[in-house]
Amino acid sequence: MIRLRLEIVPGGDESRARQIGELCIANVAEHGDELCDYAGWLDAEGEPRRAVDVPRHWRPNGAWKLVLLALRRALET
Repeated sequence: MIRLRLEIVPGGDESRARQIGELCIANVAEHGDELCDYAGWLDAEGEPRRAVDVPRHWRPNGAWKLVLLALRRALET
């Protein structure tokens, strides 16, 4: 599973840091060694949880590409 936490750090003061969002993505099916389906959710402060699905992601494209695709899918509605 990939988990990204989004924090806000007011004025750069770490003692005031707080989480304002989270993206979780998990592998739910494999189609060979390098092609996988992913699903998860996006939580953003003050908004309902949004479902995320990224079908048939090619692993060699890397984790950042998967994160980008997941964010696009979650925010396109």
